Amino acid sequence: MNSYATMAQADEFHAIRPTAQTWAALSNTEKQARLVAASDYIDLNFRFRGKKSDGNQMRQFPRNGQPMPPQLVWAVSLLAVSGSLNAVVSSSGGATAINSVKIGELQVSYQQAQSSNTIEDGILQAIKGWLWDWLLQDKRMGAILVSRYRINDF
Repeated sequence: MNSYATMAQADEFHAIRPTAQTWAALSNTEKQARLVAASDYIDLNFRFRGKKSDGNQMRQFPRNGQPMPPQLVWAVSLLAVSGSLNAVVSSSGGATAINSVKIGELQVSYQQAQSSNTIEDGILQAIKGWLWDWLLQDKRMGAILVSRYRINDF
């Protein structure tokens, strides 16, 4: 399985949402590439409860012998239309940018250009909400979202 969502599932998801025109304007090749990239993003940036059903499976789902949750299809479908998806998935690893440093009373802040390396907050909130029941939980932080661009306390 290359993607958590098929093109048909994503077409159905977008058909009744404001993203319908944006999704329909993409070629089938671009749609497939975006669904795979969105699935990659989910696998790389979220930590899930339980274990993979098969230790050799490529994706994080299915888990614990349970079928894949439909909310995962929704999350991938929504993420696939994100304008910043390409930059996030194609970025190579590296040092995390430092925005400011504070030592005692001395603080230095660095101004950085807006980066296209983050997924829009609304999309992340929707994904988090849909996948909440499957996310690994930490008593101090809530759901764990791991990202080289952002670590959020939920």
